[in-house]
Amino acid sequence: MMEFKIQNVVAKIDLKKQIDLVLYASRLPTAKYRPTVFPGMFLKIPGLKPTLLVFSSGKVVCVGATSVEEVEAVARKVKELFNADSIEVRITNIVAYAYYKGKIPFDEVVNSFNNVIYEPETFPAITYRDASSGATFLLFNNGKIICTGLKAVEDISKAIKALEERLDSVAKTAKIGRYPGKTYVLKLKDGKTIYVRSKIEYMIAKTLDDIGVKLEYEPNDFKEYGIIPDFKIIIDGKVFYIEHLGLLDEERYRKRWEAKRKIYEKLKLLDQVITTSEPKEASIAVEETIKRIVNDIRKNNLVKTKDGHPSKHHYILCENAE
Repeated sequence: MMEFKIQNVVAKIDLKKQIDLVLYASRLPTAKYRPTVFPGMFLKIPGLKPTLLVFSSGKVVCVGATSVEEVEAVARKVKELFNADSIEVRITNIVAYAYYKGKIPFDEVVNSFNNVIYEPETFPAITYRDASSGATFLLFNNGKIICTGLKAVEDISKAIKALEERLDSVAKTAKIGRYPGKTYVLKLKDGKTIYVRSKIEYMIAKTLDDIGVKLEYEPNDFKEYGIIPDFKIIIDGKVFYIEHLGLLDEERYRKRWEAKRKIYEKLKLLDQVITTSEPKEASIAVEETIKRIVNDIRKNNLVKTKDGHPSKHHYILCENAE
């Protein structure tokens, strides 16, 4: 079974008495209280890691503990510090993390698990809610798993064990276990091998490589902004990004693209972003269109859309069409 570590235990402590926050804030050197900004008092207890939010009602929120025992130690200190006759401690959430033994097969998880959200343009992990345990998992490409939503260590252990068994089951059917979500393989002329997500992207990459254009699939240029371009190409020393918009007719997909486009706009890169889409009726012509895009770049004559949408430079992948 996967070993897991507790990252954060969130607890509520009830002191069962009113607290004079102004008085305690003046007495405790590690307290911070700004009632015009926030109604609670922030408090750190020397020698203990957790942070406390103390409210005048006597309710205390404890965050940052890494074990239930640490919460209990904090509770004893809080009881003593505020001279409470009795207290009530309740764990409200435990966040834990683990690592799966291999890459997580994203395509198989998305297709076979229920209650799954995966929007790679906005967040790199799969969000999976396990209805049987009540746990919510974040599943990352590198095998990292974050579990949240449970209140007992024993429940986390059971939920992670059940998840591991499901992942083992779907991993057996994964097409390419080392590259989750990427099922088309292309060996470039420079000897590198890339793994792409769709047949259209494969055709785009192959055409670019065939005509000698340096390309990078899903580069990490804007990782800090939470977006990943489909392709990065360099022509005559200039960098451009190609985004293939395969599902623009779907509202959810379209909204995600608009959010991504706004980030490009914020970064002042719209002139370097080229989008493509598939024709609704005409025959698809990927090779011809990609060659045309490259030629237009070299001539500084990229197609310009009238309203700038879906991008400033949009091409439909069919013969003699923009």
